[in-house]
Amino acid sequence: MECSVHGTVTDVNIQPHRHKTGRVYHTCRLCNIDRGRKYRNENRETINIRSKARYPSRREYYAEWGREYRKENATRLRERCREYDKAHRDERRAKGRARDAAQRLRLLAHYSNDAFSCRKCGETTLAFLTLDNINNDGASHRKEVGNGSQLYRWIERNQFPDGLQVLCYNCNFLKYLASKPESKNRKRAEYERNVKLDALTNVARGPVKCRLCSVMDARVLTIDHVNGGGNAHRRLMGFTGSQSTYAYIRKLKDVTAFAVLCYNHNSGKR
Repeated sequence: MECSVHGTVTDVNIQPHRHKTGRVYHTCRLCNIDRGRKYRNENRETINIRSKARYPSRREYYAEWGREYRKENATRLRERCREYDKAHRDERRAKGRARDAAQRLRLLAHYSNDAFSCRKCGETTLAFLTLDNINNDGASHRKEVGNGSQLYRWIERNQFPDGLQVLCYNCNFLKYLASKPESKNRKRAEYERNVKLDALTNVARGPVKCRLCSVMDARVLTIDHVNGGGNAHRRLMGFTGSQSTYAYIRKLKDVTAFAVLCYNHNSGKR
């Protein structure tokens, strides 16, 4: 079959049609696709209105059709998703980061009444701000709904529920410490504080304070891997927690790979 637009058309691109008179005729599938795409682009608003009006009465039909289609084409769909993800990985990640950043800003704006500041200390650097569960039940809540972007989506889907506030990472950690019950083993708790202070002193090689600001409260100071790779380093050394890391660092002679940062600046690096 010859097409005036696409030239010689193979059988796979020839579409048969039956006229109301019963006559069968054929058209170019590629031309039909182009016409359909042009119509949709020119009448997008009208199509959306019509589809939204029709959807409620056919919701179950569409849902069942989708389930059957995914079931029958599971292997092909998985392969197509893998190929698309491989070809557009960087683009998808960039879009995902931009989407999550915009969503985070909406949540911070809502829970700070558009002030974008920590409720406790007034910190306004966006990278230092986070959402806090007022009732100290954030861990159990995240187990139920997910963390990070999953949590953000849950909050918006549920119309910004009460019980959340905006804090900086420093104030958030101080609030966590205040909510913890006092250790029954006071000697152990004192030993752990001293180990951490020794490690901070060894890395700071001077006044123990955040390298990037004036914070000197040891409770919110932590040790940062200057060039990143902290998680990989801890796995390599077999460290099971912060105490084993502090115990290792306090005895090091070469500490150039580490720096003392507060939680705000350490978390803000991510």
